[in-house]
Amino acid sequence: MAFSVLEPVPITATMVTASSVTVEDDSPVWQSGRPSNSYVVGDKRHRVETHSVYERIKAEASGAAENTPPENDPEHWLHMRPTNRWAMFDAYTRTRTTAQNRLSVTLRPGGFVTAVWLGGLNAKAAKVTVRSRPDGPVVYDSGIRQLDAAVRDRWSLYWLARPHVVEDTLFPNIRPCIDPNITIELTRSGSVGLGMVVLGQLVRIGETQWGAGAGPTSNSFIDFKADGTAKWTRRDPTRTLNCNVEVQPRDANMVSRLLARLDGVPALYVASSRQRHEPLRVFGFMQNQPSQVLRFENVKQCMQPINVIGL
Repeated sequence: MAFSVLEPVPITATMVTASSVTVEDDSPVWQSGRPSNSYVVGDKRHRVETHSVYERIKAEASGAAENTPPENDPEHWLHMRPTNRWAMFDAYTRTRTTAQNRLSVTLRPGGFVTAVWLGGLNAKAAKVTVRSRPDGPVVYDSGIRQLDAAVRDRWSLYWLARPHVVEDTLFPNIRPCIDPNITIELTRSGSVGLGMVVLGQLVRIGETQWGAGAGPTSNSFIDFKADGTAKWTRRDPTRTLNCNVEVQPRDANMVSRLLARLDGVPALYVASSRQRHEPLRVFGFMQNQPSQVLRFENVKQCMQPINVIGL
């Protein structure tokens, strides 16, 4: 299995040329000049300029006009989440852009794009189409990809187990083109959601070796009492990926420079692009430790340990 890294293109508001989600958020817009005492603790307001929703955490007795925007007033406002329209473009899959029945967005990133990854999915089907220029020819059409089907190898699993939900899907092998215009479409009866869009150039660095480890790391808090009872607070787990990647000596310089450039930068690490290997795709940070340096095993082989902690 090929091991690849997708270094994301930062998505800005000017790159979003069309979206089926036309309203920024369901919460009211923060208004400059409004009397500060008209906001009460618990009020939520959003700012289009920052694509963020804020909550009022401190009341103000004065009726003076409030002109300091929430992002610059941490004494009175707390950042809560991205707006619904922008949630798919932050760094977390748990914050989703939601719509009814259908969600679509068209992006114009400017540079070459060879892959698109969708994370935090709540959809039955997905489709990605790429045009060269807004009115140019179609250079990539994924067709409709079904996301709700899970292979059941036993009747008991089919009837009794909870249905498998596909939470991410990768669209590789997009032909590079000038001025790509990328349209993403999701469909589902009822609420449809998209937690993250990652696009850019998918770089193959080597071959994933057997024995790769992937799974959730708990962030939940469990406090066991002396009498045997327990109190717990559940938090979303963190996904991790650990494996060794065989690198060709001729690619050693490229791999070393790429991983150094991604130090402290979130990226998508793909140990397998197969849909059934969903745990082997993690968006997060490469953990650089002394034991994880590129090793020159012999004249024909290098080995790169990979340890990724997800966001």
